Amino acid sequence: MKKLYIMFISLIAIFNSYGQNTNIVGVAEKYLMHDKDLLLSKYKSIERPFEANSYRPVFDEERLFTSKYFVFHYTTKYGLDSVSNVDADFNGLPDYVEDMAMIFDSIYNTFVRNKFTLPPSDGVIGGDSLYDVYIGNLDAIGTTVCGFVLPEDNIGDNNMSKEIETDAWTSFMCMRNDYSKFAGDKDIVMKVTSAHEFMHAIQLGYAKTNMSLWFKEMTAVWAEDLVFPGLDDNLYYLKDLFFNFDIALNLSVLQDANGKYYEHWYGTWLFAKYITEHTSDTIINNIYKRTITYTEIKGIDDALALYGSSFKEMQNNFYIANVLLTNSAQAEPYTYERGKVYYNYLKANQGGLGLDGVINFKGIDLSYYSNVDGNGRLMRMGADYISFKASKSVHIVLKPETKNTDMELVLLKINFSSGEFALQEIEKNTDGYYSTFLDSVSNYSSYIIIVKRFDKNYYSTASLQYEIYSSEYPLSISENVLDNNCNVEINCYDNCINMVNKSEDKGSFIISNLQGSVVIRADLKGMDNKSYNLPRGMYIINVFNVNNECVKRKKALLLE
Repeated sequence: MKKLYIMFISLIAIFNSYGQNTNIVGVAEKYLMHDKDLLLSKYKSIERPFEANSYRPVFDEERLFTSKYFVFHYTTKYGLDSVSNVDADFNGLPDYVEDMAMIFDSIYNTFVRNKFTLPPSDGVIGGDSLYDVYIGNLDAIGTTVCGFVLPEDNIGDNNMSKEIETDAWTSFMCMRNDYSKFAGDKDIVMKVTSAHEFMHAIQLGYAKTNMSLWFKEMTAVWAEDLVFPGLDDNLYYLKDLFFNFDIALNLSVLQDANGKYYEHWYGTWLFAKYITEHTSDTIINNIYKRTITYTEIKGIDDALALYGSSFKEMQNNFYIANVLLTNSAQAEPYTYERGKVYYNYLKANQGGLGLDGVINFKGIDLSYYSNVDGNGRLMRMGADYISFKASKSVHIVLKPETKNTDMELVLLKINFSSGEFALQEIEKNTDGYYSTFLDSVSNYSSYIIIVKRFDKNYYSTASLQYEIYSSEYPLSISENVLDNNCNVEINCYDNCINMVNKSEDKGSFIISNLQGSVVIRADLKGMDNKSYNLPRGMYIINVFNVNNECVKRKKALLLE
């Protein structure tokens, strides 16, 4: 099922009989592709902030059904809002309402088991203190709207929790009286919409303001999978997500003026899924609680600290896991429990990892410019994936346009046939660049450079540019002096490498093994004479000047 969940929207009407202005939290939208531009234009034109005291719908000959945890408002009187009066078990309750009530009670129990704070009570509005769900025709809003939640009163502290909230809101929900006209299984549409929308009601019970639109939608789509694992309605969003990892991870519709990436924020449910699989499902509630005091990015960071992790580490691992899509224990922590399911879905739907470019190094110095050879887009908390091919050993340098940005590079080496992979982490040197060496270019079938931005406290959608510079990395020489002004002496003994800085040269040097892994990285400044005891094997020593240009190379074989 294809749907769109939209928040903070003011509507002209809710049901056919309901003509008051109000505001939406979480509209589940399902429509054909040719309707997209019209719908998004409509929503942008009427978007506005929340308002209190939303007016509830009123039905002719309204009936109420109270389940264990909810009150359902509906009518069977002939008209647009009418619910089918089919009652197969002759218990006096329409089967449609009975089925929906069973779904909602099941969702309620799942959220309680996962320790979520329930929505605040609205007193006796709607008949009693239970949460109110209104079932009617939503075509006045849009023929593709599946359901929505409306905030009602800002009560400050949620009477359903032990915490002290300051921005909790009561709310009510509107669901559709007929899902049979939607493509796919109508029961699945009802189930995932119910889980998604009730999660929005729960979110309003913590804090409206400190949870961004992105975070609310990401975790609401994640909740569909939590409550109904295996229905896989949310797999639809993966294709757009995997094509566009260079978009800001936390981009919301309010920052997407043209509606170009409207599905991206829903697709990021996979990030929430990755976090919970490597921690616990209850971490989402932990993060929600932290939004009572501050925004969700800090909330995620602090909650992950309890697991010895961080937002940055989880984001880094997420971008690597999305290449591998495996559940192999050998690939931890870059795994998904259902990685193969995601892979097969993308393959079946002509999706896959969106590459930003290809670097084909043939021994001649080569520069790849992100705004020329790529698409020029790398927003905050995004990642570029670049296929790297080389016929010779190569030195790779990442040069961010802005040196102080939180940008990193990793080289992922993969044999897709066997599932074998290796990560070549690259650290930033004192000049603000990242560099590494790739020697045995035939050991793996594929090499992928991942350029990652973190910038978790950065809110602009502006992209940052960079250069990836590739140059020949000769291993056939014992020593190669590229600049006669270099006064660094490299002495190799049976069990150590000795570095002597004869005239206080500035710059740095790197000692790496033949697999390209950095063993020693150090600055020349302040160094006079220093020896490094290393295990037996072959090593490559590269000396760089202050401009990160290699001025001397040497190959060393340690025998002891």
